Amino acid sequence: MSHLNPALTCLTWGLMWRHNRDTPRAWVWHTWQAYLREAESHLGAHLAQVGGAGLSCGVKLVRGAYLAQEQGRARARGGPAPTWDTPEQTSR
Repeated sequence: MSHLNPALTCLTWGLMWRHNRDTPRAWVWHTWQAYLREAESHLGAHLAQVGGAGLSCGVKLVRGAYLAQEQGRARARGGPAPTWDTPEQTSR
């Protein structure tokens, strides 16, 4: 659920700062939801920040576990969905 992502990213960064410094192995990984339209730009920024901070980086890229829920939540709120419309668009 993308509305939770800012809080989860903050928590993940704190844990990465604590456990992924000065080690070649990433102990804490961040999950990126590829079905979100902004995932590619956010992932690029994340990788740049991790490298700049000297942290080991672990990334899990998922394709669409909550695609239908995200689209339904956006419809219920009367706004555009933050997701690609189909799994095929996500894959591209």
